[in-house]
Amino acid sequence: MATVSNTFQTGVHGSRPTSGLAYGALYACSTHNLIYQTPDGGGTWVTWSDPGSSTDAELAAIAGLTSAANKLPYFTGSGTAALADFTAAGRAIVDDADAAAQRTTLGVGTADSPQFTAVNVGHASDTTIGRTSAGIANVEGKDIYLVGGTDVAVTDGGTGSSTASAARTALGLAIGTDVKAQTPTTISPSQLVANTDNWNPTGLSTADEIRVSTDASRNLTGITAPAAEKYLALVNIGAQNLVIKHDVTSTAANRFYCPGSSDFTLAANAGCLLFYDSTSTRWRVVESAPGAGGGGSVATDTIFDAKGDLPVGTGADTAAKLTVGANGTLLEADSAQSTGLKWSRTLRGKIKGSDGTVLQGAGFTSARNGTGDYTITITSAFAAAPIVVGTVITTAGSRWFTADTISTTSIHVYIASTLSLVDLDFCFIAIAES
Repeated sequence: MATVSNTFQTGVHGSRPTSGLAYGALYACSTHNLIYQTPDGGGTWVTWSDPGSSTDAELAAIAGLTSAANKLPYFTGSGTAALADFTAAGRAIVDDADAAAQRTTLGVGTADSPQFTAVNVGHASDTTIGRTSAGIANVEGKDIYLVGGTDVAVTDGGTGSSTASAARTALGLAIGTDVKAQTPTTISPSQLVANTDNWNPTGLSTADEIRVSTDASRNLTGITAPAAEKYLALVNIGAQNLVIKHDVTSTAANRFYCPGSSDFTLAANAGCLLFYDSTSTRWRVVESAPGAGGGGSVATDTIFDAKGDLPVGTGADTAAKLTVGANGTLLEADSAQSTGLKWSRTLRGKIKGSDGTVLQGAGFTSARNGTGDYTITITSAFAAAPIVVGTVITTAGSRWFTADTISTTSIHVYIASTLSLVDLDFCFIAIAES
């Protein structure tokens, strides 16, 4: 026996070893010219090609196949095998080192441009991306817009046009027809030298602004109505008033509706915005600039001179400035005043009952004359004796504040309980003309 290794040995039939062998070791027998196999690494030997041995079922299945070019054996079940095609193309994929190399072999690598009739995304029968014609792709048969491609119709979400002007027209946004131009059209007609009805100056139909002037205060009762609703600015560039009359004289459709249903005066250098209301068929005064009757910017009104000045009505459609009062004064109605209002001076304070100290307030001093007896001296005299009210600060039952002597310069105060004067903190307020 010639031992090659514990997995393969040669020798005569009687010299087959019975131990120390590897599982599945082979023995080439020169006596019978056979190869034996041991399934247990011990003394059990079976003919290697013996199909009856359970350990040889897979080998026998393979051995029973007839080899051929471009064929690959594979198992079809336990102990059964068959041949499958193994083409050159298949071998080209199998021998690639990784997935990236395999994609390149298949022609779908990152540097490739594979061609498909259509591609279904997310579903086998819809969301199909396809090709309509050269340079035009589609999704579900709807063409995708491409730069430089066919104009997309408005009904498909496009403009149906290749230029901005044509696109605006297609979308109903033509400048001058559907929408106003960014630069307004201004007209400056001849001066109005008489009260005017149904005014129709040259260029009115396309005008956004009218610069108007008059030779004297003149009434304007109407402007020729436009074909559709529009805004129109009216600016008085003259030195005389232009009175916009509320709903009179002119043809009904040309008349004005003014704020408060009252005539609207457009003063010199003032302006207003008109809106033609096609539902009411009237021009409406919707906004006015400084100087116009009934309108203007309070922030820039020349009536004001100082912080705190107030505009006050002095009669029908008239007003005047009420100059701000001194610190601490209050505003009260007084029909004897031209403005119907006047400023009244006030003193407010809190006095400590135990010693007459001023706890809060200014413009006066205080002294304790005796128990519950105090004198408040006014620093700057009132024009007339003030009205004085006060209250006692206590939680100990009924207490009274009494101002028994009041003059333009002092106030004499008593603080009392039911039977006697008491020292308790109190507050007071004195109001009179300055």
